[in-house]
Amino acid sequence: MASCQRKWGKAPRKVPGNLAAVDPAKVAAAQQGDALALDQLLDELEPYVRRLCARIAPSAADDATQEALLAIFRGLPSLHAPEAIMTWVRSV
Repeated sequence: MASCQRKWGKAPRKVPGNLAAVDPAKVAAAQQGDALALDQLLDELEPYVRRLCARIAPSAADDATQEALLAIFRGLPSLHAPEAIMTWVRSV
C-alpha cells in the first residue's frame, strides 16, 4: 500500500463498510419469482444505487437510479452467484 501512495499520491480506496448486507437467500427467492423478496431486494439496493448514480451523474441521479434499478430487475435472472449481488449491481 505504501508503494501505491508513493506512485499515485494516495492510498487505494477501500470498500465502504456501510454497504447493506443483502441476504443471498433473498436474492435467490427474487430470482425464482417471489414478488415480496424482489420488492425488498430493490428497496435494500436503492440507496446504494442512488449513491453510485449521484457520483456518476449528479444532475440526473434520480433518472439514472430508476434506469439502473430497472436494469437490475431485468437482469436478475442472469446473476449466477446470489452472494455476489453487490458486485454485480455495481457493474450494471
